[in-house]
Amino acid sequence: SEMCIRDSNNAVATMEAFNLAGLQTEQLAVASQTGSNFLRLNTTQWTRGCYFIRMTVEGQVTTKRLIVQ
Repeated sequence: SEMCIRDSNNAVATMEAFNLAGLQTEQLAVASQTGSNFLRLNTTQWTRGCYFIRMTVEGQVTTKRLIVQ
């Protein structure tokens, strides 16, 4: 799975994955650069199901749904 991170400054982005029970299953810190950055998630070891991906960049939080099949 691939996600796009948009950043206006060079910053550190934090990605957190949560399952439907609300348990955090993954956490990554990613150095981003100004503009669009693409983050590729290796979900091959994840259990099938629905996850919520929370991205935090410079205090701005975005949450997306991800389905692993």
